[in-house]
Amino acid sequence: MKQGTPPPCVTTAARRVYAALLDIPSASAAELSSATGLTQPEIHDALECLRSFGLTRMTSTEPMRFHPVSPGSALTTALGPLRRSQEAIQQTIERVQSDLETMGQMYAAHARPATEDTCSEEVVDLSEVRRLITELAHSAQSEILTSQPGGPRDGEVLHEAMERTEAVLSRGISIRTIYQHTAQFSQVTTEYVRMVTDLGGQVRTSAHGFPQTLVFDRTTAIIPLPGSTEGAVLMRNPPAIAFIADAFDRAWSAATPFPLAYKKQRVSETADEVREAIIHLLLQGMTDKQIADRVGLSMRACQRHIASWMQDLGARSRLEAGYLAARCLPR
Repeated sequence: MKQGTPPPCVTTAARRVYAALLDIPSASAAELSSATGLTQPEIHDALECLRSFGLTRMTSTEPMRFHPVSPGSALTTALGPLRRSQEAIQQTIERVQSDLETMGQMYAAHARPATEDTCSEEVVDLSEVRRLITELAHSAQSEILTSQPGGPRDGEVLHEAMERTEAVLSRGISIRTIYQHTAQFSQVTTEYVRMVTDLGGQVRTSAHGFPQTLVFDRTTAIIPLPGSTEGAVLMRNPPAIAFIADAFDRAWSAATPFPLAYKKQRVSETADEVREAIIHLLLQGMTDKQIADRVGLSMRACQRHIASWMQDLGARSRLEAGYLAARCLPR
């Protein structure tokens, strides 16, 4: 192990040795072995673990005896280099982002006009967006890929979509839909999925979901219009649509079938996956609102998950929680 680099977690043996050191403030390895019942190699590994976290020390007058160090002092020592590294990384991110934004403005100013084959069309009116979706669904020949992130669906929206979906499926057109796990906890959404499934549609869910998308026969796509809650972008660019469809297929493979019956184990697994997604997004530096939007939860529910996670870790701040989680979460 690299000097000064903490292991993923404090081991069970290290906890036993640390507890013994609290009872015997100055102890040799042999005394710790006798007090804990651990073998000499286990004592050596445990002391290495504690030393990497700064939880034990030796003095020059007693070079072979070990003394406990308070976790508060150890925390300052362990987190100091990480905080400095984090600040340096953040500064680099901001500089690169600023440089690329500047280059993006230059690119946009000199970009060539789109051709008929690669053009995209912005549609700002919601009623027009709905009309387009209806027309494209009616003319679909083989499949429709759709992703609806954001958790449970609105009942009126689902009612409107049902007639269109039923008409498409009755023609033998394949429909695959990805929701987020949180949609499973909505009775209205579950009933809609049950009807769609009975008609031959396929619905899956994932913790992170997939960006809102509609792809028709892999030739035309509709995606949200940036900065608008009602507009959309109609795309006919073959390479871009192929990329979106491929990304959808990958997300579909990783997603799980929408559960139509209550199963306690599956509910627990789903909750754990949502919580893990929240933690990973938090470690990426996202705000509570960004995380809530990404996993399809309300702000309050998202904050409850974060508070519960910090309590489980015994962390007093988000920075400390992030440090502990970064060492313990699977990569």
